[in-house]
Amino acid sequence: MEKSLSNTIDVEKLLIESGLNEDVLENIFKRMDVRDLLKVCDLDDEDNRTFVNLINNRVANKILFDFDKIQSTKQNKWTVTRVFETFGLAMKFLKVSVTPHAFNYFLRKVMAYCAPDRLIKLQIDLNHTNQNHEWELDYELLQQTEPYFRGLEQLTLRTITLSNRGFHNQTSTMQRFFSRLHLPNIKCVTLQRMRLTESWMDFFPNNQTSLTELRFYNVRLAERVNDFSEFLAQVPNLEVFIHTGSLARMHEVAEKLLQKFPNLRGFGGTATDHEMHGIVFGNALNYLQKFKNLQELHFHNGFPCENIRSVFQYVPNIRVLSIWQLELRKLPVECRHIANSIKEIVCARRERSPHRHVVRVEVNQHQYNEFIANQKAAEYIHLILN
Repeated sequence: MEKSLSNTIDVEKLLIESGLNEDVLENIFKRMDVRDLLKVCDLDDEDNRTFVNLINNRVANKILFDFDKIQSTKQNKWTVTRVFETFGLAMKFLKVSVTPHAFNYFLRKVMAYCAPDRLIKLQIDLNHTNQNHEWELDYELLQQTEPYFRGLEQLTLRTITLSNRGFHNQTSTMQRFFSRLHLPNIKCVTLQRMRLTESWMDFFPNNQTSLTELRFYNVRLAERVNDFSEFLAQVPNLEVFIHTGSLARMHEVAEKLLQKFPNLRGFGGTATDHEMHGIVFGNALNYLQKFKNLQELHFHNGFPCENIRSVFQYVPNIRVLSIWQLELRKLPVECRHIANSIKEIVCARRERSPHRHVVRVEVNQHQYNEFIANQKAAEYIHLILN
């Protein structure tokens, strides 16, 4: 566990007696967790709010407020309120993990303490463990808080549950929550572990001209390819489309993406073994080669992982490779082959440019252990553990 900074230094002596300038104080504050920042703010008296103003103007508007670490117990509920009271107007980046009962509580805190149009990035993890509890969204409250989410550029919605009934209740309500928001500035939407029952046009009811990234992980979609075509007309600036989950007729979806967005920057999908061989490996990987600017690839179960290294020669601009959802049958051998392929690509790039090029690889724990054991790969690969 990371040690709190206030446990290692005398905060009051450092801040009051040493006379540090604002730049140095800012660097110190950025390394503190939220609880430490609250302690610092409590050092100020009502006539001298130097620390509060400095933190709000130069720190709080740049850091992620991860309430997973704050609201885990009832005893810490007062801390949640204190965080919103002290930093609410400066907040831009929020991450919360809530139960359905606490979801409305979160909305009220946002409305009471945050500034309209200021939130830029929001992640909501909805945890529903009571399968007998029916939950309905408070639409009146949502309408009141809508101006506070209007400035969002990145939105992530995830559901976490142990029961099928809870899963259905969560996803349907989260779906309604999202579809009723007006997000004129949204750039990236990420959904994880959801079942979408509405059509694409119902889920994205307005023209999303600002949307550039759509990332679906373990998401079940309705089989409405025609709706998907209409939806693509509403997102003229789409650059990344990732879907891992059950999506029938993936081949048709991918073809429509290619027709509309030949310069797609990121792509990933799930399909049957037969479809994947037809889409990806048919005609000497001609399908992926048609995307002229592909830099990010996501692979899911069903992809013939023993041939994954063959992809690199057809996607020479690869910057991000996600394989964490793949089960590599010959783990050490295949990880070594992938590392060697990435090394060849990076070395070729470095010959053309002096910059330190690397490829970001998203891996699971077993894959991570294998890549770490390959010390030579560290120079060319930046590992992201999922």
